[in-house]
Amino acid sequence: MRNVLRHVIPSMFHRRLLLLAGVSCVLMALLAAQTARLTTGSEREDRREILRKHLEKADYTPTSRGRIFDRKQRRLAEDRPGWNVAVSFRVLSGHWAYVKAREAAQRDVGRSDWRDLSAQEQDDLARAYVKPYLLQIESLKVTLAELGRVSPDKVEARQREVVRWVQKMAANATASRRKDRVKVLKKSGESADLPWAEVYVEVAEEFQSHPVLYDVAPDTITWIDRFIAKAIQEQQAHPDRPGEYEVWLEVTPQRVRQRIYPWESRTFALDRSTFPGPLQNDRPLVTTVDGIGRHILGSLRPINKEDSLWDRRPFYVRDTPDTPRRVDLAGYRPNDPIGRFGVESSMESTLRGTRGLRVTHLDTGDTETVAPLRGQDVHLTIDIQLQMRLQALMSHDPDIGLMRSQPWHKAGHDPTHHPQNPQLGDPLNGAAVVLDIDNGEVLAAVSVPHLTLDRLENHSTELYADHDNRPTLFRPTAYRYDPGSTNKPLVLAAAITDGILGPDESLDCSLGLLWPNSPNRFRDWIYRPDQGRHQTFGQIDGVQAVAVSSNVFFGQVAQRFGKQMSFNRLAWWFNQYGFGRRLGSGLPQEIAGNLPGPDTPVTESDAAYMAIGEGKVAVTPLQVAQAHATLARGGLFIPPTFIQDQSRPAPRQTQHLHLSPAARDRALRGMDASANHAGTSGLDRGTTHSFRLGDRYQRIFTVPGAKVLAKSGTADAAPLRRTHPDGTYDRNGLIIRTGYHAWVVALVQPEGQPRPTHAIAVVVEYAGSGGRVAGPLVNQIVRALAVEGYLGPEAATANRPPELPVESPPNSPPESPAESSPQARLETFPDATSESPSGAPGRG
Repeated sequence: MRNVLRHVIPSMFHRRLLLLAGVSCVLMALLAAQTARLTTGSEREDRREILRKHLEKADYTPTSRGRIFDRKQRRLAEDRPGWNVAVSFRVLSGHWAYVKAREAAQRDVGRSDWRDLSAQEQDDLARAYVKPYLLQIESLKVTLAELGRVSPDKVEARQREVVRWVQKMAANATASRRKDRVKVLKKSGESADLPWAEVYVEVAEEFQSHPVLYDVAPDTITWIDRFIAKAIQEQQAHPDRPGEYEVWLEVTPQRVRQRIYPWESRTFALDRSTFPGPLQNDRPLVTTVDGIGRHILGSLRPINKEDSLWDRRPFYVRDTPDTPRRVDLAGYRPNDPIGRFGVESSMESTLRGTRGLRVTHLDTGDTETVAPLRGQDVHLTIDIQLQMRLQALMSHDPDIGLMRSQPWHKAGHDPTHHPQNPQLGDPLNGAAVVLDIDNGEVLAAVSVPHLTLDRLENHSTELYADHDNRPTLFRPTAYRYDPGSTNKPLVLAAAITDGILGPDESLDCSLGLLWPNSPNRFRDWIYRPDQGRHQTFGQIDGVQAVAVSSNVFFGQVAQRFGKQMSFNRLAWWFNQYGFGRRLGSGLPQEIAGNLPGPDTPVTESDAAYMAIGEGKVAVTPLQVAQAHATLARGGLFIPPTFIQDQSRPAPRQTQHLHLSPAARDRALRGMDASANHAGTSGLDRGTTHSFRLGDRYQRIFTVPGAKVLAKSGTADAAPLRRTHPDGTYDRNGLIIRTGYHAWVVALVQPEGQPRPTHAIAVVVEYAGSGGRVAGPLVNQIVRALAVEGYLGPEAATANRPPELPVESPPNSPPESPAESSPQARLETFPDATSESPSGAPGRG
């Protein structure tokens, strides 16, 4: 090759010149490529973006979330401009007093003499000056409490919360730094015994102000401004002398936008004149309900890296890889609020608004402005006043007592034989759902224990650590229960529709049990040979079997399904009613429950127990209410919802089960007999007709102007065990509660109307007999529906109680002279409500 090159270009000079030309061409090509890269494509846009940042100043204005309304257009949540009052951390921690004491001591001693003192002598001298400053801090807290219209204890609690939080952050940062320093020292062979003071890390929060009062009134800010102005006057008049108001210079009013929940707390007079037995009282009780609808509404919290929407920050996005970046004004920045649970979470994309933007061009002085857009409003199906009444009825207040274990519950109160059963007076947990049959809208849904905003924000550690009661769980949609005998009308309708059972066909239940070779496995509740009770129901049809709740009858129906079709057919029917699947109610906390799938083998025993609501079927209260609403519609399945259709992102899909008219008729007649047939003896009395109270029977459903069709259920529940510390189930954990889940499901209609209008499902956990426990609760819920006008004007008038003096709760504070009686502050039930002047702020 070299010989050829020398032959073509004999001169060394020309060969070198050619080499230099080649190198120059390569360099020019590289420069051209780099120039092209910088002037075209995404690189060019990125450089232009950097240049634009230097020539433009962008200011973002905050957005506001959409409002949440109930079905009657009452505001349940809204963003409202307001004021917080913040105090510097050094005042909250008390460090300010010692700093000011040192400054005062230094002024009195003189700067030169002060420097001659040792550190210990300086500290000892400063202690003599600290008391007036500590008194200023205490006076500040008392004054802030008065201005904020809260108790001093609440300000103290907020102070301790802030100090604890900041100290924890500093301790974590210091521990991390100490760990790193120890590693370095160990590698170098030096001593790793580091004093804490040498590695202490001061976090930014120690130099910031922190809110102690939230959503204060404007007049409070006016007074605080006056105190601050007084402190400034003192400082200007006597710069070398401490002032009486000096601590107010550490107070800062903060203009903020708060999430307000106006219905967080309400007070009203509860009518107890129709309560059962010893709970009955002719004097209405003034009661305060906190956390109204909190499980449904949810709350806010700051966004964090675990959130699915975190990838929308720092809100610069590209529509396609080839397009320039743009600002996503609907995106999130650190500490932006986001829904924690409930509707605030499930409707986040709807409620979330967009920021405003003001861009100032520094080279020309021109400005471009984009106005912020508020999020869209969300309209719920619930009636918040009906929700309030239900939460009051289902509170643990002993003066109400419907969610306390009572003697007539038959829950096994003997502590010797049933130590884990609820004892007399024990609080009970459970759930209730009220559904509009015509459209599947949820009017109210209650979970017990209740949840309040104060507990979420100030006692979250204790709240989430309560694994026994699980107060954060929304039981109507997120808790599984064996439905018990509430399944029986559904099974009857399915069997008649499939031709498994004739509409008026009778089955022989005179044996008292289903399998003769297993006398203790499956039998009717009245047949207890071990207790000397040999009664049986004899020959009964489907209507009678629902009324008296015969297990053997529906066990035989399950056997017929297996012989004529398949045992899986029964599971298929339950799935059509809505069991074993999520219903799409609009809340994030919703589970499917348990139900055998199409490919899961179902035995005769499985089918028999599913027919009476035990075994391989577990449901939520919303599913039970929805299934019976579907039955009342003749088989039209309408997915239940907490969110009105105009606010839902997608329409609900209905389907028709095509129940035969005879099937619907016999099932509803059975529920009618269960609630309204007194019978000629205890054997043919409806299981939700009445219950024994002492030496007499008391009717369960007693609401004038309303007809109730009902079915009770007493489900044998698995023991409630103590969980692991992290909340996971421990199959060997300590048993803390045993007994039966008490159910009643009811279909309600105004007297004289042809069909039911509302479905109600109530379950009380480990409480006893379904009719005895849940029946009186359902009766009061029906009364609340009547009072709120859902059962017509006649029922509303008939159930409005007479105006009587109300009874204050025990240990209530004495009334001021201006408040001579509770009537001066409240109207009588049902429409008397009150709230705090500014509602309850949600800080996330």
